[in-house]
Amino acid sequence: AVVSTQSGHYGRDHCNSALRKEYFTQRNKHSNIVNKKRNAFLFNLNKAIEDGHVLDWKKFKRLKQENDSSPLLDKFDLASFHRFFSNLYSKPSHSLDLTQHTQKVQDTPPDLDILNKPITHLELSKCIKKLKKGKSCSTDLILNEMLQSMTPLCTKAVLKTFNHSLQSGLYPWHTSVITPIYKSGNPFSPDNYRAIAVGSCLGKLFSSILLDRMIEFKNAYCPDPKEQLGFSKGAQTNDHI
Repeated sequence: AVVSTQSGHYGRDHCNSALRKEYFTQRNKHSNIVNKKRNAFLFNLNKAIEDGHVLDWKKFKRLKQENDSSPLLDKFDLASFHRFFSNLYSKPSHSLDLTQHTQKVQDTPPDLDILNKPITHLELSKCIKKLKKGKSCSTDLILNEMLQSMTPLCTKAVLKTFNHSLQSGLYPWHTSVITPIYKSGNPFSPDNYRAIAVGSCLGKLFSSILLDRMIEFKNAYCPDPKEQLGFSKGAQTNDHI
């Protein structure tokens, strides 16, 4: 009931940081209680079976379904996983000079203002409308639904943050929540896990604005030939014929 009440308040006031913190605190408490009750039920059921009590087949089948066959990893395994995935995503990126990748020498130099001009409210609103609902958030706990429900004051703050990041060249949304998904082979080797990384929704919104600008710049100064339609918006296979 507490979580439901907090959820209702939180839905009506997305920008209240204190309310957001309280909501996630209550939600975590609820999850902990559910997990404790579940573990206690499974423990008592397993103990009853081992003690030779009358076996309830329905409960026994439920126990089999709830039993997790994945191996338990100790702290040394977790440290190995942490080093593996940290090194995997810590490779430095190299900036490219887009002016050197034109197909031919331009009569006039490229207009870099397309890429470097301040982000406008129109650009931000356009990309916010394209956000999909139901996506997971990163450590900042900012969801796409919150971005779509921002007040004018919050929108102004986000726009100011984006322009500061663009002018300074700093990208503060590097942190991602990585979930290893087991594939096959040795379960204690990080190489046998697929990393599912969940990045910041706010960072993705900023990146989508930059992507639109890069596409505009590319189409203006180094467009693909007509025969190259791979990953082109609105293109179909029969357009090659």
